[in-house]
Amino acid sequence: MYLVLAIVLFIFSFILLVWGVLSLFNKGFLFNNAYIYANKKEREQMNKKPYYIQTGIVFILLSIASCLEGFNALLKYDVFFVLFIILIVVTLVFAIVSTIYIDKKIINKSE
Repeated sequence: MYLVLAIVLFIFSFILLVWGVLSLFNKGFLFNNAYIYANKKEREQMNKKPYYIQTGIVFILLSIASCLEGFNALLKYDVFFVLFIILIVVTLVFAIVSTIYIDKKIINKSE
């Protein structure tokens, strides 16, 4: 049972890694709320590069976290779970701080 869970987590981790790397190269759909909720006119005018970078980093961090949880399911070492929790918190903090930074940068350019 734990082996199947670990395999699913490793596959999910690989998918997130691929999406993250593609996002870092500004390829593929932009999985970012700023882009998704923008209307068509705003999407055409927005600088997508910082959002692609933010999305890529978040996906790569989530890929690493998923991989850690896969190792936790496979090897049953609590250290992997602790690292998983720490990485999830770091990812959340990064997402919030980088969103604020991008928004401030956009506001400063428009003034």
